[in-house]
Amino acid sequence: MPATLGGRDETRIYETRYRFLYFAVLFFFMVMVSRLWYLQLYKGRLFKAYAEKNRIWQDKDYAPRGMIFDRNGKLLVDNKLSFDVIIRPQYLPEDEDAIINKLGSFLNMKPEDIRLKLAKAEDLPLFYPVVIGQDVDRDKVALVESNKIFMPGVDVIVRNKRTYLYGESTAHLIGYIGEVSKPEMNKLNATYDMSNRKLSQGDYIGKYGLERVWDIELRGYDGAKYVIVDANGRMKSEDESKALFGDLPSSRSEPGKNLVLTIDNDLQQIAYKYFKDGNKKGAAIAIDVRNGEVLAMVSYPAFDPTTFSSGITPEMMKEMQNNPFRPFYNKTIQDHYGPGSTFKPIVALSALEEGAADENFKTSCAGRLFFGNRYFHCWKKSGHGSIDFHNGIVQSCDVVFYKLGIKLGVDRVYKHAFELGMSQKTGIDLPEERPGLMPSSEWKLKRMGVKWMPGEDLSMAIGQGYDLITPIQLAGAYAGLATGVVYRPHVLKEIDDVNGTAIYSPRVEIRHKITMTAEHKEFLMKALWGVVNEPGGTGFAHRLPGLDMAGKTGTVQLAGISEQDIYKKCENLDELKRHHGWFVGFAPYDKPEIVVAVIAEHSCHGSSGAAPLASSIIKAYHDKYGFVRDKDKPPVAVEEPKAPATRQVGEEE
Repeated sequence: MPATLGGRDETRIYETRYRFLYFAVLFFFMVMVSRLWYLQLYKGRLFKAYAEKNRIWQDKDYAPRGMIFDRNGKLLVDNKLSFDVIIRPQYLPEDEDAIINKLGSFLNMKPEDIRLKLAKAEDLPLFYPVVIGQDVDRDKVALVESNKIFMPGVDVIVRNKRTYLYGESTAHLIGYIGEVSKPEMNKLNATYDMSNRKLSQGDYIGKYGLERVWDIELRGYDGAKYVIVDANGRMKSEDESKALFGDLPSSRSEPGKNLVLTIDNDLQQIAYKYFKDGNKKGAAIAIDVRNGEVLAMVSYPAFDPTTFSSGITPEMMKEMQNNPFRPFYNKTIQDHYGPGSTFKPIVALSALEEGAADENFKTSCAGRLFFGNRYFHCWKKSGHGSIDFHNGIVQSCDVVFYKLGIKLGVDRVYKHAFELGMSQKTGIDLPEERPGLMPSSEWKLKRMGVKWMPGEDLSMAIGQGYDLITPIQLAGAYAGLATGVVYRPHVLKEIDDVNGTAIYSPRVEIRHKITMTAEHKEFLMKALWGVVNEPGGTGFAHRLPGLDMAGKTGTVQLAGISEQDIYKKCENLDELKRHHGWFVGFAPYDKPEIVVAVIAEHSCHGSSGAAPLASSIIKAYHDKYGFVRDKDKPPVAVEEPKAPATRQVGEEE
């Protein structure tokens, strides 16, 4: 009996345990049924869509970028059809080496370069296309197309390739496009998504210049169509697609807006050919002084933007980065130089307005001036003798401006230089402009922790020392001297829709109004006219009879020169040690319309290195558009000199 009772107790114990097991099995089946209901019914459509993505590709219809024209409607940037070879990693087999090696042989690419492109896209969805070859020629495309059946995941897509019709001549102005990187996508998509232009892998964006500034407007809206593919990523025929899924949705792309620039391409090409054909380095900018429109902007050496848009090799990039003349820099707005003697009219204005000198100021130049504990030399070794203020500007006598610098001091010059736009950005509608530098006593104390020294006033007054200016700032400063107003320069004239209707034009903006009496302005204009048109003027060799061009030459020493070497011929120095040459001119001097600033690097002299180009641009402008004042009166003839003026080797030769 006791044994029997013990068996019943044990049975009760197991019955309890089995009951828990039954509940566990029942709970498991309930979870499974619930999960199946969730996946099959509640989320069925969503997961079906995910599954179909393995069979349905979104074939992006890339919108053509907007075209770019000059002010007269001449096409500068266009699009043409090109072929890109891509790989969709989703469809690559496990043994992908054979496909990569075969594709590399077709495209003349190293297999490791293809693998590197695929590795960079590892964080992206597998169905995203990875661009392997850009703008592939038709023979290579034919090879790829005829072998696609043996290369799962490899395909050819058609794009609109950006074509820069004038190559290097507009490179720094217009810029170029390139494939967007992942960091760029993360940075830009917050803005681009708001305008329904969200970026994805394989998209191209503006990387430099106007292509970058106006990228959203130029991009347009991409369209899309959907195609059916098999397990190897091969496209099904349209009939097969319809039989499986019916009519698939699609949307058409919308071209981007067009840009019309203020640039005159004829003037642009004159400047470009001057530098290229003459193997010169430097920059030139021409501006309409009446509204700030940039008529020409050239920096040389340059780069081919079409090559950059198609993809540049690391070797080519390294070579350009190591070029001492910096082809990537837009020298008109990014490189700043000592202004040399082009700064002297600004010092002259400061002296007149501050009462440090009047129009009758006169002094004597013996070829050098002793100040402090050393001599400060004039460019003319024998000196200018007795010389008045007017001829001090016309003949660019350094001693005249040494004495004005002593009278003025740096801070009073700084006030007027800043008003003319120095030591600040001009606000042009291009990226990465640099502000240059006009020193002051406060600046030096804050920057270097030492006081401004009186001897530094002399170097400052002839545009040496700490003074730094960009070509666009110098052009703006002379526009201010000539008109009393400095406008914000701009290169965009208008944005047009696809029908050619203007939908946006930038506002003309005055940045500075110059403090200058009418008498002082008249004095400066006559002196700057004399620089070019009077015998003995440093720019006389490049005058334009009848056009009344005014301006100023300048030369910038790149390193300290000993007293024994100061008058040695610049051309005998190594190229990188030669002086820079400046010329800035405007015309006509009494009713200015155009101002041109030219920096010719390592050209030794402004009169021979820079003035010829400025003169050519102004003449071409007049021949094409005429001057408004020509309607009021005939041009004034300039009397030819009996003999050319002689000049010693020095700063202003």
